Amino acid sequence: MGILVLAVVILATIGVAGSAVIGGGSKGPANPSPTASETSPSASPSGASFITVQDPVNQFSISRPDGWVARGLVSPDPNIAMIVGPDAPYPNADFVAVTIHKLPFPLSNKDLQPFKDFIVQLLGSDINVITQAPSPIINGHAGEFLTWSYPKAAPTTLHQAYYLIDGDRFVTILLQIEPATDSTSLANLAPVFQSMAQSFKSYHTTPSPTATVTSPTTSTGTPKPATSPSH
Repeated sequence: MGILVLAVVILATIGVAGSAVIGGGSKGPANPSPTASETSPSASPSGASFITVQDPVNQFSISRPDGWVARGLVSPDPNIAMIVGPDAPYPNADFVAVTIHKLPFPLSNKDLQPFKDFIVQLLGSDINVITQAPSPIINGHAGEFLTWSYPKAAPTTLHQAYYLIDGDRFVTILLQIEPATDSTSLANLAPVFQSMAQSFKSYHTTPSPTATVTSPTTSTGTPKPATSPSH
C-alpha cells in the first residue's frame, strides 16, 4: 500500500504544484463513483474488452478494460477522477489515472504554447523528460504528450501522460509503470493506455464570463462604465 500512496502523491503533485505559477486553481467536490455505461464492449489492443465509464460529476467519459479494477486511495483526492489498473501479476503501482484541475482562466487550443510552458514548469526539475510533443487532438482538445521518469537521480516510476486543455480546466490522463525499467509492463500496458486516452470525451462547458454592469448615465447622458474586475 505504501507504493500506491507514493504513486497518488506524485499524481497530486503533478496537478497542484504548478498552481502558483499561473495563479492557482480550486478543487471541486469529491465525486461519486462513475458508472459504467451500457455501451457494448469493444476489443482492446491486448484483446480484452473495453467498457465506457461515464462520470457526470466531472463531465467526461472514457473507455477502460472491463477486467481492470479501481485502485484504492488512502486519502480521498477530489482531483483524481479515476484510477484503475490490471490485476496481478501487475503491481498496484501500475495504473492509469484521470485527474482534473481548474485553471485560473480559460484556455483554448490556440494557447498551446503557454500551456506547454505551464506543464513543463508544473512537472518541475526532479524528472527525466524522455519524450515531449504536442498531443494529437483528442475529442477536439489540444495539449501535450510526455514520457518521463521520476525521480531524476534514481527513477523508480515511468510515466506517459496526456495533458489536455479543456476550457477553464485541464485534464491529465496518465499511465504509471513501476519499476521504471519494467519494459514488459510498458509494452503490454502502453497500447491499452493509448486506446483509453483516445476514447476520452469531455462534456464540460466553461461558464460564460459575467457581463459587465454599467452604472447609470451621467447628467450629460454619457454612459459611465463600472470598473471591470481585474484578471
